[in-house]
Amino acid sequence: MKNKAMKTIALLTLSLAFWTGPAVLAGQKEVLQEAIRLDPRNPMNYYNLGVLYIQANDPGNALPSFEKAAKLDKNPEQKKQAQFFTEFCRGLIAYNQK
Repeated sequence: MKNKAMKTIALLTLSLAFWTGPAVLAGQKEVLQEAIRLDPRNPMNYYNLGVLYIQANDPGNALPSFEKAAKLDKNPEQKKQAQFFTEFCRGLIAYNQK
């Protein structure tokens, strides 16, 4: 179990190391999806995937990531932040549909 947690942390750190530029978004997405596969109960993986989708101007895919992060997170402050971004995505989606 410890090995799995360490690998998840390493993948999360790797995804954050390449945080800017559209050329690396696909690679970051793959890394975060692998982290989610390894540790599907870790809300930070979903939160960071949501942030990645926001960076790619894709609130439709960001929304379920933030919803999942909010659902899983036990930390009240982090949960509140994920809920904020959930509403932010809903607002962007509504705005884009006008």
